[in-house]
Amino acid sequence: MLSMKKRFLYQPDLPTTIICWSYSLIVLLISILLWLEITVFQIWTVLVFLLFLVIAGLQIFFRRVEVTTQELILHTVIPQNTKKFTLVEISDLQLQWYGLSFNTKYRQQQLVLTPKSKKNLYNILKK
Repeated sequence: MLSMKKRFLYQPDLPTTIICWSYSLIVLLISILLWLEITVFQIWTVLVFLLFLVIAGLQIFFRRVEVTTQELILHTVIPQNTKKFTLVEISDLQLQWYGLSFNTKYRQQQLVLTPKSKKNLYNILKK
């Protein structure tokens, strides 16, 4: 089957993604408000903006899908919440306009992916 691990960046299901990014954008808006309220350069504005960049970076780069020969691993921002599914237990694989959805023994899982990643992951899982 697969000779090596394949990795893709993802976001969780659409409602969770909207909620997480809304909270992240609040930090960005606070940074912009500080900048507009205090017209001279302030370290606080830069620190809050850097905090937003760190939060955004964590959400983008820590969430990744990893496909091995045996299983599908969904890495999350908090490492203790990593989900592992064997490829055998994945059923009802469907392409959605925003990403991919599939069922496992206990739940339905939805992933928000870029169009290219969505097609590649779908082709790998369909085999």
